[in-house]
Amino acid sequence: MKIICLHENRLTPLLQMGAAIEDLTPRGLWNTPYHLVSMSDEQFEALREIYGEVAEQEMEDVTPAMVRRPLTETSGFLYCRGGRIPNGTRLRAHYLARDYEAEVRGGKVWFNQKAYDSPSKAARAITKNQANGWKFWEYYDNESGRWRSLSHLREKQQQLKPAANG
Repeated sequence: MKIICLHENRLTPLLQMGAAIEDLTPRGLWNTPYHLVSMSDEQFEALREIYGEVAEQEMEDVTPAMVRRPLTETSGFLYCRGGRIPNGTRLRAHYLARDYEAEVRGGKVWFNQKAYDSPSKAARAITKNQANGWKFWEYYDNESGRWRSLSHLREKQQQLKPAANG
């Protein structure tokens, strides 16, 4: 992920095209025509190709150093409500005749290019109502090679706790 300082003349067409970027300063940075925008590394490279030399003059990468470090997809966890979901876990859900997919990365549930702090918050983005994310989502269980309820993962972890203490 990168945080880019971008003039609104360059930002407006991107937003109108529906680019999956997030304007972190919708009113402009200190009420100027410059905006801080969050985007993926791939999106940034695409913008550099589109805007060419102009990009170097009108786009500044202001990503903090700690964010620049790449997150490892498989190390770390999302901790929430008595369970932990490993980074790299694939999630899916079926709601109102539609299928949805998400992934746990960097300790967050990523759905539609947005990060959520919990499976329930990601589920709420779909249902527009309160939802128990542990019941709403399924995860791909690499051990069994099949999809299981996310609550199964938490139950499995809770069964292992006494053995770890004893």
